[in-house]
Amino acid sequence: MNSTVLKILKTIASVSVAFISFTIIVIIAFYFYLSDGVEFNLNKSNQTLSSLTNRFELDFSKNSSIYFKAREENIDTYITLENAIIKRSGKILINRPGKARIEYNEIPLLLISDGKKFVTINKKIKSITYYNLVDIPVNLLLYKNFKKVFSRNITT
Repeated sequence: MNSTVLKILKTIASVSVAFISFTIIVIIAFYFYLSDGVEFNLNKSNQTLSSLTNRFELDFSKNSSIYFKAREENIDTYITLENAIIKRSGKILINRPGKARIEYNEIPLLLISDGKKFVTINKKIKSITYYNLVDIPVNLLLYKNFKKVFSRNITT
């Protein structure tokens, strides 16, 4: 008779554990289904994240996070990097007013200004793009009094 009671108690215990586990899983599923999403802090000790930050020479604060929001058929992912720093090295030569040359070591990009035009040269894809200095905000670096450079007549 003791073995029968023991078997009944074990059965009741296993059914109870299964019911509690099922209830917890359903509650968690409804939480994610009904909530806006879930957010995690980024941990630099993660191997994948560490390799990406080393590869792109990137640094960020501990408050950075990744946010997932489930939609009907897809999951939106938002990454927030606080105090992000991208480390690049190269040469910056400025000769005011208006002349500059910026060379990067890690990327095949050369930026040149002759005082009237601003040129970007991408050595990898062999392309050259020209801009008017009045059309881009690089004037903040190239001129001491940038108000003169930005002033132009706009007609509507």
